[in-house]
Amino acid sequence: AISPAMSAWASWNHGFRVPSESQLFRPSVATSAAEAQQRADAALLLRPIRAEQAEIGLRGRAGILDVDLVAFDLLKRDDLVSQRDPTTNLSVPVNAGRTRHRGVELGLGLRFGPTLRLDAALSRATHRYEQWQTATADLSGREIEAAPRTLGNLRLGWTPRPGALAQLEWVHLGGYWLEASNASTWPRYPGHNLLNARVTWPVAGSVSLFARVLNLADRRYADSASVSSNTAVYSPGLPRSIYAGAEVRWRRVVETAPDEAVAANAAWTAHRASLEAPDGIPVATLDDLAWADGIALGSPTRFGLPAAQLKQFLDQTGGLWAAG
Repeated sequence: AISPAMSAWASWNHGFRVPSESQLFRPSVATSAAEAQQRADAALLLRPIRAEQAEIGLRGRAGILDVDLVAFDLLKRDDLVSQRDPTTNLSVPVNAGRTRHRGVELGLGLRFGPTLRLDAALSRATHRYEQWQTATADLSGREIEAAPRTLGNLRLGWTPRPGALAQLEWVHLGGYWLEASNASTWPRYPGHNLLNARVTWPVAGSVSLFARVLNLADRRYADSASVSSNTAVYSPGLPRSIYAGAEVRWRRVVETAPDEAVAANAAWTAHRASLEAPDGIPVATLDDLAWADGIALGSPTRFGLPAAQLKQFLDQTGGLWAAG
């Protein structure tokens, strides 16, 4: 610890990931049985990804400012990527040799009095093929396609009362290459900046109304950009979009298991403590059922039957059922 409110840390991690089921067994398009067999044999030669990551960071509070800063260096060996032929559009998973991902991430939080808070998350990183050779090109040293160098998010929130929130958000996505060769034949996607707004407001009981406006300035942008059939293809993002709705009561039934049974299981004990905490989920009552216009029930099952706790609660609802 640097101070009672600030600490520095470092870590090194090593791991691996085997090829997924879809990468091994998903059918590939082929023009002949021999080509299909060749593709299947190639899939079986895929090797697991091996990854090493070093991190160093700073986390804590400096006055009224919350800080979370980390620098990372991630090296992947035998990284699995989808190699696309821009002419035929066929994609085949291959081990790409080595890829490297280096960058800095910063999170900041600043509270202005009891109701206003500003949060920021910024990332600056490079993502490169360190060693990757295909049958037609050597792409070593090129930037990985569709991997922006910069990402940003800024949120200004106002909480005038418990459960209420008004928030304005700025989202930044930096530019990136459309394909792995980084060729000037296709322009880089320039990135975009979006504004979003959200409001949640409690009204009566456990009901809260919410509304959100995405892409507030109605900017034109792309959700994704790539090369297909030797053509730059952009998937358009949504124009200004408005959503509104209501949030309703979330309840649980009372725990009826003996205290001794709960105490004998650490996970069960922790789960019960989280539910009974001051900010936990309230216990359902018959008044909740009478209040609701619609009810959705969920329960684990045992031999096809709901949990005994839920059954016991439903057994108490005969009066409501009789009253219509």
